[in-house]
Amino acid sequence: MKIINILFICIVTMIISCQSNTNEYIEITTGIPMNPNQPRIGIIVNGNDSVYMCKEIINGSGSSKFTSYKYYAGKEKINFNKYKKEVKLLFGDTIIFNFPQDGEMEKLKFFIDNKNHERFFTTSILNDKQNKIVYSMKELMKNNNFVEIPYHKFSRDLLDSKIPDPPPPPK
Repeated sequence: MKIINILFICIVTMIISCQSNTNEYIEITTGIPMNPNQPRIGIIVNGNDSVYMCKEIINGSGSSKFTSYKYYAGKEKINFNKYKKEVKLLFGDTIIFNFPQDGEMEKLKFFIDNKNHERFFTTSILNDKQNKIVYSMKELMKNNNFVEIPYHKFSRDLLDSKIPDPPPPPK
């Protein structure tokens, strides 16, 4: 009976440890670009080795711009652990960014090792290695076959941000 209990505990532990990274993810979203005709994007890679993308559908212009998105799922598996290792090393707890004041805002959000992290940045403040991992994640959008899906959850703060209305003219 004792052997059965030990075996049961080992199996449960193994199942839990094998599923521990399925909730992990790395997400990059972009804010309003310098070129208003360029769409905002979001990309997520997760612990299931899946990749998801959203791309803005541009309707209108300026402050009257209506924002909606199309969502896509990658057909091919990716190596999440490759991205996880790099992001942990390059964007982990030890790096703190100042909130950028000018430039095209981007956000890196990740949940790794049961910790949430969120970094706002412009690519101009990143070092070469950090830029390389951000660029390689964005390249997944070009290198992976995607199929359109109804919806996938993305961080909305940058994707839904609006250009402020200009101040009224002086009287």
